[in-house]
Amino acid sequence: MVFKACAKIDNERGRNIGTQLVDIIISEKLANEIVLTSAINMLMSVGDIDRAEQLFRLIQHKSVLIYTTMMSGYVRNDKLLRCKQCFQQMKQESTFSKVDIYASILKICAQRGTPSFYQSITDEIPADLCNNSQILSAQIDVLVSIHHCN
Repeated sequence: MVFKACAKIDNERGRNIGTQLVDIIISEKLANEIVLTSAINMLMSVGDIDRAEQLFRLIQHKSVLIYTTMMSGYVRNDKLLRCKQCFQQMKQESTFSKVDIYASILKICAQRGTPSFYQSITDEIPADLCNNSQILSAQIDVLVSIHHCN
């Protein structure tokens, strides 16, 4: 909740409070997945990409939620190449289902509404997922978003 407030304030004071809180959480080892996700989201919201990446690298066991938060932050900050690199890293994690991986990146594409980025992702969707209901639903969301933005 505090991280969300710091991100919404969107000024130097909010950023400083959020960054100090991240430092305390890390030094006291108080972080769990929800706290880390909120911290990364706050850092990305205030444009502190380097600090968000630093925190991301500290996480040993990354979940789909952590990856999705990181990729969403990259897109929010117009860092599409970094988002794509994070997506490639996520795909290499053998613990995630292909449906979860592609559904998460497609949801991010729907938020951004960038046709070329969406196309680069859809080109990578494996043939065995093309008729999956989650993937089809996410693709519809992206297409509606792109149409709405144009």
